[in-house]
Amino acid sequence: MVRTAINIPAQSFYVTRPTWLKLLGDIPLVIFYCSSSNGRGPRCAGWYQDLLQETGNTCSEAIVLAGGIKGWSEYEKDLLDPIPY
Repeated sequence: MVRTAINIPAQSFYVTRPTWLKLLGDIPLVIFYCSSSNGRGPRCAGWYQDLLQETGNTCSEAIVLAGGIKGWSEYEKDLLDPIPY
């Protein structure tokens, strides 16, 4: 896991978007990712960005981590914590 990240299961993100908007709506860049950023990460980023536009929020923006956590972790190993099982 990325240290200091908030990990939200993709399957619950859509229905809880208003709550996340209240918590994250003032953060300029909210970065979404999944293992390779080919599915869940971009989908959740799209839902968040849609809600920003629907509510007129211009303080925050959704972006997707290119390559996902797999690609990023190869370069930033010192910022990762082991994933607990």
